[in-house]
Amino acid sequence: FQSHPVLGSTHAVGLSLAFGSPPIPPAAAEASPASARPATRRSTKLVSGETVELNTADSTALARVPGISPALAGRIVAYREAKGPFGRVDELLYVRGVGNSTLARIRPYLRLDQTTPSQPAVPPGTVH
Repeated sequence: FQSHPVLGSTHAVGLSLAFGSPPIPPAAAEASPASARPATRRSTKLVSGETVELNTADSTALARVPGISPALAGRIVAYREAKGPFGRVDELLYVRGVGNSTLARIRPYLRLDQTTPSQPAVPPGTVH
């Protein structure tokens, strides 16, 4: 407490609260090595030659595709869950946020396998 020169009464001038560890000074925080920092949950984007299967990928895997944000990945998964598996990559044009330029950018990173969970494999020699 300190007496105020004009008011003449005693007032609390400062308050210090401490919870947990003391704060790290900015200079020390900048000097800490990257390996000492906690790992982030962000997945790295795919590089050329890497692909994800469009009908089985979850939103986290789709968000790794350059040009697909986490929000767009969620819309792709929601569309697939509502309408069924994609028959062609071009069907992504029906998903809000996917236009021709986005489709052109993401197409190299997407694949459609011959068999998806909703399209069971037919053993060779089976007659339909």
